[in-house]
Amino acid sequence: MNLSIVVPLYNEENRFSEFFPQLHGFIAQMSDIKKFEILCVNDGSKDRTKKIVEKHRKNYSGLRLINVYKNKGKGHALRTGVREAQGDIIIFTDIDLSADISTIPKLISYIEKGADFVISSRLLKRSRVAKRQNIVRESMGKVYTQFTKRFLGLPYVDMTCGLKGGKRASMKKVFSKMRINRWSFDPEMLFIAKKYSMKVKEHPVVWKNNDQSKVNVIVDAVRSFKELLDIRLNDVLGRYD
Repeated sequence: MNLSIVVPLYNEENRFSEFFPQLHGFIAQMSDIKKFEILCVNDGSKDRTKKIVEKHRKNYSGLRLINVYKNKGKGHALRTGVREAQGDIIIFTDIDLSADISTIPKLISYIEKGADFVISSRLLKRSRVAKRQNIVRESMGKVYTQFTKRFLGLPYVDMTCGLKGGKRASMKKVFSKMRINRWSFDPEMLFIAKKYSMKVKEHPVVWKNNDQSKVNVIVDAVRSFKELLDIRLNDVLGRYD
């Protein structure tokens, strides 16, 4: 089995060197993977992210750098990475590894057994949150999830955990139709998957929040709710057909 890992990056000069070796080392020791690639999508970073990734590329097999020269958002970065990914299974994760990457083999097993997508969840009974987000972010996240479930008709208890994956054909099809560039790309992905009757599995994860979040709670909350309206509008206009 060939595996692709997509990692969106924006101004990650401080965290990349700390967390990338952990990710690469874990993937490299997985015995059932014939070949792997880790696609780092530099989303218009203004710091030294590009230079640091290029430096690491000399020492880590399978590392690919894709540059987006103007910041367009995490959703756009992931679409770019999925489009370029060559693996039979495509997983995406945040560089801070807040979602425990030891979950990846389990995600892969579900996909190999027939799931089109597998999403990690912090809110299932067997999930464990080792370090929580601050109360404002956590509360806003719960409100957003509950509203999204009702507004888009989605059943999932946690749609925004950063570790997800799927089989190549399903990922390519859904991501080719996605239009949301920033924070509501997760529910857009799941909405399109539901529209095409794809099988989605939720799986518990160990979560350890990273305090260096770039989220602006107020600005990004307003933007996210607007993007949910855009998802509905895109569907009405037949843009997901």
